[in-house]
Amino acid sequence: MSALFQGQSFIQDDGRCLASTDPTPISHYHNGIPVDANGYLCIVGVTAPITHYHQGLPFDAEGRIVVQGQNNVAYFGSGAAAFVAGGQMAHRGNQVVTIANFSSGVGYTSESKVAIYVVPVALLTEVFLVSNGDTFVDANGDNFYVRQ
Repeated sequence: MSALFQGQSFIQDDGRCLASTDPTPISHYHNGIPVDANGYLCIVGVTAPITHYHQGLPFDAEGRIVVQGQNNVAYFGSGAAAFVAGGQMAHRGNQVVTIANFSSGVGYTSESKVAIYVVPVALLTEVFLVSNGDTFVDANGDNFYVRQ
């Protein structure tokens, strides 16, 4: 696993993986690893069922890697991949994470979990709907007119 992550755009200098749980589409797969348009690793939490495995990693139906951060590491797969008992990839994220060791540039905690930082999803603050050819309505119901 760590060799698959090696050289990926989401690996930071400190060894943490930048990841996204944003439901936007996966932009591409790099060495079989799902990456979004920002270059972040595409992951989904334990609530998503594992539908298939690729190169030993668990994926959901949308093609994202299924992760779990609460449980202890139960076993290791090939390439230093850490898994919990349910088969999800074990990670530790968004807390202050101390990197205990590295494998192919990927940081691991003292619990042997992959160090991940989930990038906050930008909330959509306004929604504009077209009500006719030149009028838009915002989230407050106010009309805006587009000058052409």
